Amino acid sequence: MNCIENILKNITVTTTAHRTLCNHVDNGILSAGLIYKNVSSGKEQHTFTYYGGLLILRGTGRYFDENGYEKALYPGCFVQRLPGVRHTTIVDEDWVEVYVCIGRTLFEALAELGLADNQKPVLEVGLFEHITDKFVLLLNGLKTCSQENLNQMMVLAQSLIVSLTAMDKNNNDKGMKTAMQVCDLLSQNLSSKRTIREILEQNGYGYEKTRKLFKEKMNISPGEYRISRRLDLAKEYLISKDMTIEEIADALGYCDPFVFSKQFAKKYKLAPSKYRKLFTT
Repeated sequence: MNCIENILKNITVTTTAHRTLCNHVDNGILSAGLIYKNVSSGKEQHTFTYYGGLLILRGTGRYFDENGYEKALYPGCFVQRLPGVRHTTIVDEDWVEVYVCIGRTLFEALAELGLADNQKPVLEVGLFEHITDKFVLLLNGLKTCSQENLNQMMVLAQSLIVSLTAMDKNNNDKGMKTAMQVCDLLSQNLSSKRTIREILEQNGYGYEKTRKLFKEKMNISPGEYRISRRLDLAKEYLISKDMTIEEIADALGYCDPFVFSKQFAKKYKLAPSKYRKLFTT
């Protein structure tokens, strides 16, 4: 069962985490959550003084704002609560969302660099395992990490917003769509010891053609990407699960925990045990 299916099957209550990096909430906020809304939520009017964005995992609804923009909402829509824009969301069918909030100044800086979109309230990004995993990782990290380590969670929040913006911009790029579909495929069943060739070919992708396309679009090989996704999930396990390093390595498809620890330390500059201690004490 992948991350999205697991969330939709098991969600019973809303869970959120709210932190601040400074005393000025509008600029220092860092928040994430998983929220269930039913039709009785009705019409919700908002004017955010900071930035918020929610990804709909299930359900339908509508968005409209004071500027006359209207958009039907459905799974895969990323609704941006742009700072200072009065807007309304209506839940037409019970939905589940994951969300992220960051400070207004930071969002405006990302938009100025072209890394975020401050003109388009609703982005069409689709549903991908690797993106949902990042939301969950951010949520769990915000619940457990110390104030001194919030900067790492802020980097993760920024990367989420930047990735979602890029996915919307690349909607008409067929090669990028294929690469994103492969990203999602490689993010699933991380405990499997199948080779990249086996994974691709068993799902109808030609190995050589897909490998070259993936490298061109993502600037990383499929094998390197799968390792990166395993290590991302390892961070979540280290923070939120009571598992030994050996158990985590096995759960992520490593035959040798030493290889896992070596790859983890290479990417994050910390041994898994030190990473766990950093974020859970």
